Amino acid sequence: MAKSIEEIVKKFKDCKFYKGEIKENEMLSAHTTMKVGGPAALFLVPSSVDSAIRAVLMCIKYDIKYFILGNGSNIVFADDGFEGVVISTAALNGLSLSRSAKISPLKISYCPKIKESCPVKINCQCGVLIETLSGYCEENALLGLESFAGLPASIAGAAYMNARCYSVDAATLIDSVEYLDLDELRALERIKEFDENSEDKVECFIKMYHNIEGNEDWSYKVSPFTGKNVFISSVVLKAKCVFPELHENVKPDAEIRDFIHEENMKFLRDRESKGHFKAPSAGSVFKNNRNFGFPSGKLVDDAGLRGLSVGGAQIAPWHGNFIINNGNASASDIKSLVEIARSKVFENTGNKMECEILFI
Repeated sequence: MAKSIEEIVKKFKDCKFYKGEIKENEMLSAHTTMKVGGPAALFLVPSSVDSAIRAVLMCIKYDIKYFILGNGSNIVFADDGFEGVVISTAALNGLSLSRSAKISPLKISYCPKIKESCPVKINCQCGVLIETLSGYCEENALLGLESFAGLPASIAGAAYMNARCYSVDAATLIDSVEYLDLDELRALERIKEFDENSEDKVECFIKMYHNIEGNEDWSYKVSPFTGKNVFISSVVLKAKCVFPELHENVKPDAEIRDFIHEENMKFLRDRESKGHFKAPSAGSVFKNNRNFGFPSGKLVDDAGLRGLSVGGAQIAPWHGNFIINNGNASASDIKSLVEIARSKVFENTGNKMECEILFI
């Protein structure tokens, strides 16, 4: 039987194995890039993967509605908020490296200091932000992730939707993914017997996903997890360390760090020039579809909708595939603009655009 929010709040406060923040009536507008959304009845920020899994298991056991939130970069919560538990991954931001002994020559003419590289794996907890990851790559002389610099997402969010940046799919960088199949968990009889105050390890519920290369389940902005009820707990990425001496705990010199910083900045500056950060938004509203012949932004522009406003939401005057919050947008304003754009483009071209934003 479902328990009331009051009862579940007490359960979390009394759970000696749950570690992390517990907030009641937390405004969700503070946790999304669109800056929209009412209060969550209960907002949790677990400080470990163990606590995050316990939180999920408790919600399933007590039949409480829940939502797992990353950086909130493509999420719009309802104006009335979320009458359930929102589990934030913000504190699950651990990063570490696994290095290979294999070293290969690598010459980059515009950075003579770089002469060789070795393969590395970057172990990321689910809440690691791409911004943090870019800085980590600079500090540790890691190449391969530059095109993602400036993407306002967590690594789990990027993996979930197979984010694509400057023609590079996240799938090409991913080595493996750890996740929980939440629908499968709900179906397990033993969940009913789960004791949140027992010392039983909960990591046993985690699954590992390998065999990403060449797998048809990964395609343009689609992963094997897209549209499914999963909790991605960690992602392992592939990169190249261009300072192999790093394994001896010697830090890369400034010239190498500055080179990687500048490679990241090229993409960040391009995003800025396109107006990605001029106002709160949820990024691209519609997926591009090559069969349409033109990007979704151009289809919206050709429909004469650029700059159109509904309430406090507006199709960006500088880009047809962005909806921005001019300061007082509501979720219903944004949803109305999405429907107007989709309907008008369909009327003009017969093309049905697919929305990337998730309305919760």
